[in-house]
Amino acid sequence: MMSFEAGRDMTSEQLMLIALSVHNVIGRMPVAVKARNDAGVIITDGHARGLTCESKALDGVFSGAPVQKTHADCGEFAGIPMYASAIFDAAGRAVAAIGVIDTSGMLSLKEFVEISSLLCHQSGNRVRPKE
Repeated sequence: MMSFEAGRDMTSEQLMLIALSVHNVIGRMPVAVKARNDAGVIITDGHARGLTCESKALDGVFSGAPVQKTHADCGEFAGIPMYASAIFDAAGRAVAAIGVIDTSGMLSLKEFVEISSLLCHQSGNRVRPKE
């Protein structure tokens, strides 16, 4: 069985499979994902739209709260509400960020936190963010 381990040297390209899975689970709303030291990727309509999205909105989870309601700031979805969450490595360091761009206007922060927790649980990463 294939496994995935989040680490500080991963690329956004390596995160695309997670982003595609989230994209499909949430009714194919756009998903942005970014490794800490790499440009981001936006997933729409079942595939990646370039590997060059620099997003201050996603970067915000590295220095602020690990789950945030913000606005997309790159690509065709700029200005649309987005829920962003840090992805942590086994040591509890935020190494990547993922954001759901709420094009439907129906996602609440509570629902996004539940989705984030479910993904964390399924990946075997039970590390809580450092306070």
